[in-house]
Amino acid sequence: SYTTKEFGDEFDDSYHFNLIKYKKVNFSEKTLFNGNFPGIDFNGSESEIKIEHDHKFNFNKNEDFTITLQANVSQSSTATTYLISKSTTKTIIPSPISGRARLLKTQTTGSSQPKDVFEGPQYPFEVYIKNVESTPHIFFRRSDSDENITTYSASYTTGSIQHIACRSKDENMTIFLNGIAQPNSGSDKTRTYNQNKANLYIGNKGGTSNFLTGSLSQINIYDIGLTDAQVLNHYSSSNGSPYVGNIFHRSGFLTFTHP
Repeated sequence: SYTTKEFGDEFDDSYHFNLIKYKKVNFSEKTLFNGNFPGIDFNGSESEIKIEHDHKFNFNKNEDFTITLQANVSQSSTATTYLISKSTTKTIIPSPISGRARLLKTQTTGSSQPKDVFEGPQYPFEVYIKNVESTPHIFFRRSDSDENITTYSASYTTGSIQHIACRSKDENMTIFLNGIAQPNSGSDKTRTYNQNKANLYIGNKGGTSNFLTGSLSQINIYDIGLTDAQVLNHYSSSNGSPYVGNIFHRSGFLTFTHP
């Protein structure tokens, strides 16, 4: 069981090198389509991945984005399981004299320590699994600062690896499963500017509820709306080989191994 150390920084392997914190997760190999990849296992009660608030994840109505991941979810009939969200929990550091008419001694327990609090009803995205009439569904939901909520869902198969893509493109929201666009999609009803300061959580909702029992792999967030063909390629073109490339500017050569 792996947890990020209390002191020192840890980063993801994206272009942005996001500062990331793991809590009680396991790492194991997963077979995805036609190759083996690293995966992250969540225990359903404490496991989480957290990236602190970053404005680049606050997608507004006119900003395209796509979330892709591979998920194997173990879902009970009554649970709501969150895969990834930037929604309603943020981290603050309260003032040492907050709510007091005198100086507070620094040795007081909890002085100037980070604290998770409710952020508000507006959020750029939530992706979660919930049963509808005894059938698991995946939900893709957004809400703005005026609480205009847009939700779309699709029937989802639990107990095996499924490729999921949630796309907001040209002010339309679409869910893809294993590379195929699902029929229940439509326009984004959010309107106003999103000023959400919540953390990005993977494997639960805000670190306190809706924990995932299962595994995730190949988690990506793009600030573009991938085309249907690109979504399909994310699902079907993976073969487990390392992606290696370089650009030799002086000679004008590009070298790469895959795809």
